[in-house]
Amino acid sequence: MTSRVHVHDGMVHYHQMRSACGLASALMIAQPRENAETLKLLELASVNILTSCRGMKILLGTETTRHQLGAAYILLKMAISDGIGSMLTKHNRQIYEDIQAVILHEMRARLCMKSKKDTSMASIMDDYVDNRNLPCKLIETYTTVMKSNVELKLLLAAFGFQSLPFPGSRDGTGSVVFGFIGRNSRARSVPAGDSTGKAVQADAWHFMTSNFDECGILAWQGSHWSVVKRMHESDGRVDAIFCLDPGSTSAREARLDSRDPSTCLYFFKKNPALLEQMRPLVEALLEIAENEKSEPGSSEV
Repeated sequence: MTSRVHVHDGMVHYHQMRSACGLASALMIAQPRENAETLKLLELASVNILTSCRGMKILLGTETTRHQLGAAYILLKMAISDGIGSMLTKHNRQIYEDIQAVILHEMRARLCMKSKKDTSMASIMDDYVDNRNLPCKLIETYTTVMKSNVELKLLLAAFGFQSLPFPGSRDGTGSVVFGFIGRNSRARSVPAGDSTGKAVQADAWHFMTSNFDECGILAWQGSHWSVVKRMHESDGRVDAIFCLDPGSTSAREARLDSRDPSTCLYFFKKNPALLEQMRPLVEALLEIAENEKSEPGSSEV
């Protein structure tokens, strides 16, 4: 029997703000504390927030929350940028085409649901989409709502991580779905005599073991995001997966249940070409906000 342990050394834990598990998990992949350019984007975003939202100064004073607020701000800016949408579509149409339209639709639904007793959120969203305005209420509320895999796909693109879809994805999102790949899940998910199911299971194991070392991996567990830190393999099969949980106050690893059908893994691979194209566009978005170089809605960035 041959065995191997895959591990992302040096991954720094982020403790999430309320409902910001997706942002915190994405930051654990991007590792701004180890990447000066990524850190620069988050800090520039936090300066923009502080300039217009003095009431958020306390939140911005702590690095962990400052980075999560900065990530949400960057995501809000990217979701309405024509330049970002055009570049991503040209970079990879299959992965990124129409991603902004999907995000804005989901964002409006979730924000209005969260603020259903406050009818002003609908008009705030209209102003955001039509005039590119980012009021404090929108920034703070959006930071603390659950993020979808589509939003995190866009956010991680800002830091040069491209979504790497699993060709055998069973849910259409490009994810590897648990409850199907687990060694002990055969009775539940791969019926006896189902050679196709066994083949996809083998493909999933191969996809995970061959891409782990070069990818950041987000884990969706029904209603919570975490990030994969370590994976044990033996004879080409995945035996165990451990994650860092942003909901925890410590960096202690937690084991994922490979038989849980509600858990999905999303892979993101560092892409130098994507990073080279994204960096100046994201910096331009943030610098325009900081220096007030344009009127709301006038920029084509």
